[in-house]
Amino acid sequence: VLNLWALAYVGRGILAGGRRARVWWLLGALKMMGLLAVVYWLLKTEAAPVLALVVGYAALPLGTSVASYVGPRPGEDDPELQRDAGDLAADLVTGPRPDAASGD
Repeated sequence: VLNLWALAYVGRGILAGGRRARVWWLLGALKMMGLLAVVYWLLKTEAAPVLALVVGYAALPLGTSVASYVGPRPGEDDPELQRDAGDLAADLVTGPRPDAASGD
């Protein structure tokens, strides 16, 4: 969980751009080097079996790929996302219609 939090924080900093983006790139690189050092230590000290690490690291991209293939498409379950551009433009000018919130 801490790794994902750090990844999101560093990613936000990089995508924000500006002069500080270089600092965020450096922090991201240091974070990645730290993770690789932990994996090296786990393998060197045999604190974790190689197969367990391989299966664990392979599960994330595999799970993400399967979920994106079999999961709902964007807007499929959300009637707000199915509205057309004219309705959305009108909402910007006049505010959302009462029926827009209920999906009717």
